[in-house]
Amino acid sequence: GLIKNIYQKTIDFMKGKFNSKPQNIVACISASLCPKHSEFKNYKKEFPESFWSYKKDNYNFDLWKIAKDQLMKAGLDDKNIEFANECTYCNEKDYFSFRKDNKTGRNASVICLK
Repeated sequence: GLIKNIYQKTIDFMKGKFNSKPQNIVACISASLCPKHSEFKNYKKEFPESFWSYKKDNYNFDLWKIAKDQLMKAGLDDKNIEFANECTYCNEKDYFSFRKDNKTGRNASVICLK
């Protein structure tokens, strides 16, 4: 989703279809890989060059920061962006992690209009 800029595309769709204003949109990002477990050794092949500045150390990336920056670039206010700050890899009892389990699981997304 981050590579395909899904946040921008979703917000653009909402603006066109529902006349939504980005400053009135609230984004809540659920559990995902934390920077400690976001290792991408082949990042030069996997990520666009614009992501390379988010490399923390060695091959770890701050995907949460990328998401926040993309949402802000799409026009959301910082105060309207919330993160669960839960890592799917760290919390295997509560969340599925493809990286850890190496098999397909299920994931859900929720979008609400008011």
